[in-house]
Amino acid sequence: LMRGAVPNERGNAIVEFIGAVAGLLIPALLLIVAVVRVQAASFAAESAAVEVARTVTLARDYEVARAGAGTIATLAFADQSLGAPAVQIVCGQGTCTNPGELVSVTISHAVPLLSVAGLELGTFPISASATSYLGAYVDRTR
Repeated sequence: LMRGAVPNERGNAIVEFIGAVAGLLIPALLLIVAVVRVQAASFAAESAAVEVARTVTLARDYEVARAGAGTIATLAFADQSLGAPAVQIVCGQGTCTNPGELVSVTISHAVPLLSVAGLELGTFPISASATSYLGAYVDRTR
């Protein structure tokens, strides 16, 4: 064989390696970022549900507690750089004033998986619930 008959392939391996890494690594990193965002939102939803349920059950005034529930949930989600979630409070007898009454709180949010240049590439719905009983020793007469 003559030396000049084989084409020169110097440097082609590095180009192929960079192409393969970019083609495989970037989608893998985007998937990891999406999973981390969903997990962070799940943690925020769980903590918000527990804190809202606790606040409603220990509050002297149900209307004040209900108004503060949105703020509590929004703060929990803001810690994870997420928008405000939907908060649903359901009382066993509908009044949330009787000692021993069951209070259920559900927090839900659609987590944006990936945003590129202002374009959202899908959402993932999350939800968390917490239940608590109204305390018998909280003075709600004032």
